[in-house]
Amino acid sequence: MMTWIVNSKAKKRLMPYLRQCGEYLSTLHVKKEKNLHRGMQLEMSVEVTHLSEKLKSIPALRRYKGRVYIPYVQNDDAKRITTVAEDLLSLDCSPVPHVPVRRFSSWKELENVLGVWENMGIREIFLIGGDVPKPLGPLDNSMQVLESGILQEIGLKRVGCALHPEGNVNDPHHMESLLEKIKWMKDQKSTSETRKEKALDMCLVSQPCFSSAIINQCLHSARSHTPMQIWIGTVGPSDAASLVRFARICGISTSLRMIQTHCSQLSNLATALAPEHIINSVESSHFHIFSLGGLEVTLQWMEILKESWEDSPRVASS
Repeated sequence: MMTWIVNSKAKKRLMPYLRQCGEYLSTLHVKKEKNLHRGMQLEMSVEVTHLSEKLKSIPALRRYKGRVYIPYVQNDDAKRITTVAEDLLSLDCSPVPHVPVRRFSSWKELENVLGVWENMGIREIFLIGGDVPKPLGPLDNSMQVLESGILQEIGLKRVGCALHPEGNVNDPHHMESLLEKIKWMKDQKSTSETRKEKALDMCLVSQPCFSSAIINQCLHSARSHTPMQIWIGTVGPSDAASLVRFARICGISTSLRMIQTHCSQLSNLATALAPEHIINSVESSHFHIFSLGGLEVTLQWMEILKESWEDSPRVASS
């Protein structure tokens, strides 16, 4: 067993942000399984949870310059997503807008929006079905968009699709849907090689889950079917109330029960649900961070986490 020690300087920098989020982490000493991440480089993307945040006023975002996912939730529209993406591009970040296909009233609307984004310099999207009970137009699922070839025609280079460790409340056949996407990816890659064309790159991004056992089981299952990159969704520093609300919205029942079980005891919550716990106990080094506690807080936490991953000593525990 190894112990991952966050150096005192890093801890001093991070604690004000944890206090701002409700101080639900009581310690930064996280047990690390021996050899689990040996030789792996930590890579992280982040998701803007609060679109009302003034992105240009966040210093950590200017330093980040990585992938920033933009959710397309109820009451949002493509114009607002475009404005957020423009701000991110001006900060040298790589915006990755969500594309919930059921929210588009027509193929033409989808094509127009994607075309605007590609012309702005966006090269990647996150393609999902969307949580509306009834499609607003002819699009019902993301496979329709993948099979249409519209993404390649517009000039996009990479598409992310969702992975659901705890299942998908909107799709009881989510594993069959995932396998269908994986088969499509293999077929289009083979076809592109035959035509000497560059295939559309594809990755999987998982919904958040607070059980490392469930995540690892999901990883093993997905990796048995595909070598594509898989990013593990987890939540950055936040308070218990925000975690409960988020778990209910996402429909992650096992994680919701875990949160509610540990909420009464702060110390239990700190160790059981701390994001470091997930990052150090799943078999991956690619993580997608949901910024429930605010983007500035989350990015600062990510900076410290990366420093600790790369620089902090790892010593045998007694």
